[in-house]
Amino acid sequence: MSWDDGLDDVPWRELFGPEGGAEVVAALRELAEEGANGDRVFEALEDHDNDYWYAESYHHPIGFRPESLHAMRFLAGIAADPDGIGCTAALEVIESIIDQAIDRPTMTDGELDALVDALRAEVEVIRPRLLEAHRLGRQGLLPIPALLDGIDDGTYSGGAYEPRWRGVARPLAHSPTGRLTVAGGLLITREKTGLCFRDPRDGTPVHTFTYSGPAETRPYPTSTHDPNWDFPSRVSSATPFVDGDGPGVLTIDVRGRNPRLWRLNGDGWRGFALRRPGLRLRPSAWRPRQAAARDGEVLIGYADGVVARFDARTGAPSGVPALEPFPTSPVRYEVGGRVHVVRTADHELHRLDEQTGEAVGPPISAGYAFGHCAYRVGEHPYLAVTGFRQLHRFDAVTGEEAGPPLSGHRRMLFDVTSLIIDGRPQLYSADGVTIRRWDAETGTPWPALPPS
Repeated sequence: MSWDDGLDDVPWRELFGPEGGAEVVAALRELAEEGANGDRVFEALEDHDNDYWYAESYHHPIGFRPESLHAMRFLAGIAADPDGIGCTAALEVIESIIDQAIDRPTMTDGELDALVDALRAEVEVIRPRLLEAHRLGRQGLLPIPALLDGIDDGTYSGGAYEPRWRGVARPLAHSPTGRLTVAGGLLITREKTGLCFRDPRDGTPVHTFTYSGPAETRPYPTSTHDPNWDFPSRVSSATPFVDGDGPGVLTIDVRGRNPRLWRLNGDGWRGFALRRPGLRLRPSAWRPRQAAARDGEVLIGYADGVVARFDARTGAPSGVPALEPFPTSPVRYEVGGRVHVVRTADHELHRLDEQTGEAVGPPISAGYAFGHCAYRVGEHPYLAVTGFRQLHRFDAVTGEEAGPPLSGHRRMLFDVTSLIIDGRPQLYSADGVTIRRWDAETGTPWPALPPS
């Protein structure tokens, strides 16, 4: 079978317009006959009607016109052609179409779901040719088996809820956040203009805290792994917490200046300057680097390694500053009476015994582990990890995946956290545009009810 069998049967002019349709065919023929680099095919198939900045900043493929799916079988034919002309570039275009950005404002949710379904169906059509290309030793940016594995496990074919949840499941909230915190039974999201303390049941804002200062110095609303994350000394920081006196926020201005405690005061916020006791002999050493709140106290860690404590209600010093390690809060869980902590490196999760530091199992890989959290179902611990457009769940003891990936996000995930609602563990995931809620045990997306 030749790569161009059926090429003239596709209504390219109706799909892409008279000029666009002719250009698609010409680009495919040039790739097959001259072994071009694929740029002409990319240009002919790409969607130029939407802004895909969120994909470009991660060096991921931008969106393609839905009609581009008709070209995939011919690209696969070029990749599997015995002559091998243009095979590498053809595979790279196929990879980009499969891995393309899904979210686009000019399409409805139903149209986006249909696009994901059509993409999955077309992959099954071209699978035999991809396998033949692999047999011939061809590959694009990815080995073909790795590409097919990513399709089969949902990594490259996410972007839509399972069909049974469509029309039922929806985002908990629309929010430009990629950083989630849980405290005092509230879900806290980091927005572009401030912090939002939300009801975790339905995402309704309960309290808001507005940042001060120029927009370019405000805390970044998405993950610190984001390529757009600037050097920390150029932005301020905000650490939310909730204690017996209600919500609070700890802020540090640009370049480690002016640490302050903010407490909710009626409809507004009251600020307290946190002044470190002692003589300030070396100003640079007194610059705050870290902030935390626990057990009725506020902790500020300084550049010289000193930690100062303050009353969490009034901001008054509550002890003598001391040289000591600043307490950290890694994700932790308990197994058989021993506490395990989770560290990340190279997008892998490493489970360690907190006391000995020794690994308690092989690393867990989910591809894009920007965020993770621990939760329990009954007495058993589990880990939730962000993937690409999917959320993954793992048994924290065995490291094995606990159920299929949870699909529904249109964009890359930044963070995940957990909270108990009505006795059931819930997961909350954020992609910089939406927050979605899931029943942790069953994977049921909110507001659908988990099976009884």
